[in-house]
Amino acid sequence: MRISLSKVFQRATISIVALLVFGIVLSLGGVTPELLAPAFFLGLLLAVLWLGRLLFQRDVPFKRSPMHLPVLLFLVYALIRYFTSAIEYEARIEAFQVVLCAAVYFVCANEFSTTQHRRVLILVLAGLAVFESMYGVWQALSKSDAIFHWVRPAGYEGRASGTFICPNHLSGCLEIILGLVAARLVYVKAEAASVERSMLVKVGLIYAVVVMAVGIAFSQSRAGWVATIACLALVAFWRRRMSGQLIGRMALLLLILGGAGALVLNTEVGWRRFSSSFKPESAGDLKLADSTLGGRIFMWKGTLQMVQENPVFGSGPGSWQWFYQLRRDPSQGHPEFTHNDYLNLLSDYGVVGGILIAWVVAAFFRHAWVLTRKGAPDEQRAFAIGAVAAVGAILVHSWFDFNLHIPANAVLLAAVLGTMAAMPDPSDRYPARAVGPMRFAIAGGAAALVLGAGWLFVPTVSSAHFADLAHGFKRRLDFDPAVYFYQRAAAADTKSPQAQISLGEIYLVQASFRVGADQEDTRREWALAAADAFDQALAMNSYLSAAWMGRGRAYEMVKDDAQALESYQKALKVDPVNASIYFRLGCYYRDRGNDGQAEKHFDASHRLNCVQDNAAGLNLYDIHNR
Repeated sequence: MRISLSKVFQRATISIVALLVFGIVLSLGGVTPELLAPAFFLGLLLAVLWLGRLLFQRDVPFKRSPMHLPVLLFLVYALIRYFTSAIEYEARIEAFQVVLCAAVYFVCANEFSTTQHRRVLILVLAGLAVFESMYGVWQALSKSDAIFHWVRPAGYEGRASGTFICPNHLSGCLEIILGLVAARLVYVKAEAASVERSMLVKVGLIYAVVVMAVGIAFSQSRAGWVATIACLALVAFWRRRMSGQLIGRMALLLLILGGAGALVLNTEVGWRRFSSSFKPESAGDLKLADSTLGGRIFMWKGTLQMVQENPVFGSGPGSWQWFYQLRRDPSQGHPEFTHNDYLNLLSDYGVVGGILIAWVVAAFFRHAWVLTRKGAPDEQRAFAIGAVAAVGAILVHSWFDFNLHIPANAVLLAAVLGTMAAMPDPSDRYPARAVGPMRFAIAGGAAALVLGAGWLFVPTVSSAHFADLAHGFKRRLDFDPAVYFYQRAAAADTKSPQAQISLGEIYLVQASFRVGADQEDTRREWALAAADAFDQALAMNSYLSAAWMGRGRAYEMVKDDAQALESYQKALKVDPVNASIYFRLGCYYRDRGNDGQAEKHFDASHRLNCVQDNAAGLNLYDIHNR
C-alpha cells in the first residue's frame, strides 16, 4: 500500500508533538536549559520537517487564521527585544521559549487539520493528565517531596505537583487538558461507529475528567480551583443552548468537581489549606487571612512602578527579577516572576508586547466564535469550545501565577491554539490555500530561525550541563572537579554569569583557608582570582548583588578597602533591602573601628531580618556594651 509523502509528514509530526509534550512535562516542565533541551531539539526537528515539506512539495496548504499575524509579529518583536536587552542571558532563555512555542503553533496550525489528529492529541493529553494527576495524588497522600530522583522544596509537602516543581503549575497544566476533555465528553455524542466502542471511549473520558479534577483539588492551588470553575463554565455556556441532555452532562461534571473538592477538604492537609486562607471577623464575616496574597500584592505594586518607568518597550525579556530587587519588600526573598503573567509581560515587553499578546487572544476568541457556529460538526465544535475553556482557565489563573512562563504549559497551550487554527470552519472564512512560490520565502525564514536558535541553544545547554555537574561536586566540598566543570561551563557559554559567580565563591573559600603570615601571598592570589571571576559575572549582569558582595569580600582579603567598600555600596544600590549586605557593611565598619556606621548597618540588617539574622543582633549587643 502506497503512502503519500503528505501522510508521512503528518504522521511524523503528530508523533514528534506527542513526544515533545510528554518530554517537556515529565522533565519538571522544562524549567532549566538542560531540562528543556530534549523538547527544544524536537521543536527544531518539527520546524525542519515543515521546512522540508515546503521545499519538496508544491501543493503544501497553508491554513489561514486571524492568529497567525499577531503570533508572527510577537515572535519578531521578542527576537528584537532579545538583541536589544541589557541582560543578555535572561533574555536568551526567554527567547528560546518564545521560539519553541511559535514553532509548535505554526506546525500544528498547518498539519493538524483532520479529526484523527485532534483525536490523537486529546488521547495523548488525557493519558498524560491522568499520569500527572495520579502521581500528584500519591505525593499529597504520602507527603512525599520526590519527583523521580529530584526533590522539590519542603514548603509543598502534602500538595500534588506531579512532575512539576510547584503545585500551581500542575494545576495550570491540568486546567488546559481538562477543558479539551470535558468539552469532548459533553458535546460529542458518538465517539465511534459502534455503540460498544463509543461507550468505552466515553467511560475513559469520564475517568480522565474525574482523575484530573482530583489532581487539581489535591494541588491545593486556590487560583487553580477558581480557574477550573471558569473552565467548566465556558464549556457549558459558550454559544450553546442548554438542552436537557446537555444539562445532564454538565451536572455530571459539576458532581465530579464537587466530589473532588469534598475529598480534598476531608483530608487534614486540605482542610488546613482551605481554612488557613480565611480568618473570622467579630461580626461573623470571613476575610482573607493574608491580605498580601502570599506577597503578590507587593510584587504587583512594584511591577506597576517598573511599567511606568519603561512603558513602551519594557525593561527587557527575563529582566523582571533583577529590576524588581530595587522595589522588593523586605519580607520577600528573591522571586523570579511576578505571579501575574499580565504584569510580567508588560514589565518585560512593554505596552507594545502587551498589545501584540492581546491581539493574539482577541484573534483566538474571534476564530473560536466562527468555528462554533451552527453547521459545524460536533467534534470540531467540541474541540473549539474545549480550546476556549482551556484558554479561559489559564487566563484566569494567570492573574495569580506565572504558568505561561513555565515552558511545558506554554508549549501545551501553543499546541492547542495551533490545532484549533488548523480546523476547517463551516463558512470557509479562513480557508486553506496552497502556499505557492511563497513557500521558499517561508522556508528561508524557518531555516534561519532553526539555525540561529540551534546555534545559541547548544552552548547554553552545554554550559548548564557542566554547571549542574559542578554544583554536585561543590555541595560535597570537592572543589577541584567543581572548578574544572565550572571553567568548562564558563568556556561553553561566555555570556552566562552563574559559572563565574560559583568560581568566585570557591576561590573565596580557598583564600579563607590560607591563614597566617606565611600564606599571605597565596591568599592574595586566590582572593584576586575571586575578584576577577566576580568582575566577569558583573560585566554580564550588573544587578547581581551576590557578585558585588563576593567582590567586596575578596578585596577585603587583599586589604583594598576602597574597592571593598565600593563593592558593598553597589550591592546595596541594586538590592537595597537585602539584610546580608547591611550585615557585611556592618562587619566592614566594625573591623575598622567605625562603631557609628557599624551600629547603623547592623541595626538595618536586624530590622530587615530579625527572625533569622541573630548575628546582627549579637553585634549590636557587643557594640552597645563596649
